[in-house]
Amino acid sequence: MIKKFTRIIQTSQSRYKANLEKKNITQQCSYNLPFELEAYLKSINALIRETPGSSNTNVLYNTTYSVDLGSNLLAIIGDSYIGKPARVVFTHTESAEGGTKKFQLKKTDFANKKSEEYDWFVDLYQNNIENTNFVVLVDSDNRTITFDVELTPSIFKEISFSEENPSKYLKTGENVILYGVPGSGKSYKVKHEYLDGLEEEQHERVVFHPDYTYSDFVGQILPEKGDNGSLTYKFNPGPFTRIMEKAYKAPDKKFVLVIEEINRGNAPAIFGDIFQLLDREKEGDEEGFSEYSITNHEIGRELFDNEDAKIKIPSNLSIIATMNTSDQNVFTLDNAFQRRWKMVQVANVFDKSKKEEKDLAETKVLDTDLIWEDFMKIINEQILNKNITMTSMEDKRLGTHFVDKNLLKDDRQFSGKVLKYLWDDGFKFARNDVFNSEFKTLEDLTEKFISNSGMNRLDIFNESVKKAIDEYLEDIKNRNSEDDGENS
Repeated sequence: MIKKFTRIIQTSQSRYKANLEKKNITQQCSYNLPFELEAYLKSINALIRETPGSSNTNVLYNTTYSVDLGSNLLAIIGDSYIGKPARVVFTHTESAEGGTKKFQLKKTDFANKKSEEYDWFVDLYQNNIENTNFVVLVDSDNRTITFDVELTPSIFKEISFSEENPSKYLKTGENVILYGVPGSGKSYKVKHEYLDGLEEEQHERVVFHPDYTYSDFVGQILPEKGDNGSLTYKFNPGPFTRIMEKAYKAPDKKFVLVIEEINRGNAPAIFGDIFQLLDREKEGDEEGFSEYSITNHEIGRELFDNEDAKIKIPSNLSIIATMNTSDQNVFTLDNAFQRRWKMVQVANVFDKSKKEEKDLAETKVLDTDLIWEDFMKIINEQILNKNITMTSMEDKRLGTHFVDKNLLKDDRQFSGKVLKYLWDDGFKFARNDVFNSEFKTLEDLTEKFISNSGMNRLDIFNESVKKAIDEYLEDIKNRNSEDDGENS
């Protein structure tokens, strides 16, 4: 048989504030328990007197029953207590004249035990809750006593953003999708512009893919095995919830959630109810905050210890996403989704004011006379011209950062990435208009490219493309001669 005993907690030092008026509440170092509990524990022989003698002025009792801690209580004192043994010391006090009586759990009596098995109540008191019920469940059949608290959502204040003082948050928050051809430098732009100067803990990065879900993004409840082998269930926050918590805890800092390849996953499904938060306030104290709020029990509990809290994206948190335009056939982002973002096209050109980009642009393609920038321009022109009857062929172009300097020095890596892309994607429907017709497979083309050297490597292309390359190099040579003449 299980019997339940409850007693309201009243203390002026509480971590969690209940929405009830306090009247003449003074600080105390104990939880008062109902006298019916003491009588019942004695009736089932569950109490062992520790204090010697017969006086009832201040009596400590242990118990013959095992002690369990409830899930709500554990949520307050921390996961470190899950699976750990716990013990209890009850205190009976009364005046010498036999007047005022109390049956209590006293923090000082637990602390005096100097044993980890008693630490749970010390920590509970340090993080206690006012004006809510402390619960004791006595199971006489299994000889256990379970301690817990009733966290009834209705007694707590609804967290609003006016109370959180939104004006103290940085106004840096925005939703941006960077789009462009593969390798145009979208991730480079994220790193060097949006994440510049941020510490590691100020940003989270995630990659969307077809199997990525709302639970991966926001979080999910998963089982955990305790030290004693028992299973408990805990909400494990995803990257969205983690970065939200960081942003709320540090309103004077900038935070960024980076989503790579946003259209390779089903973005509307992954965002779910979070979709509602993408609209941002345009002015006022809440500028940069979500214009609308949602109620999400798991996020509310994780961020505010309140499942009914109203959730908004704070103004110091930005969401920056990247999207390859050539991947739109994976998952299309509908207009309703896109309108909640700033759409920023990343131009497929080198910024030669930056040494790193200038060096990459001017790196030779292996042992040929072509630098990467020239090779890219020639091939991209061919992609546009040879596929003129097809739509969206501009998305098939080679991006400026499609390769790195090391790849440009390795013929097998270059052919494995660049030539494979051109064969399988860039010129998929116009191979004979670009490549030498003697090649029937990518393998034959690659071996020819690797076995040759210098400009002979370009024999993989047909005569019209090689002519375009020669004309391009000749044009560069003539322009350089003119420049030299003007400078002499």
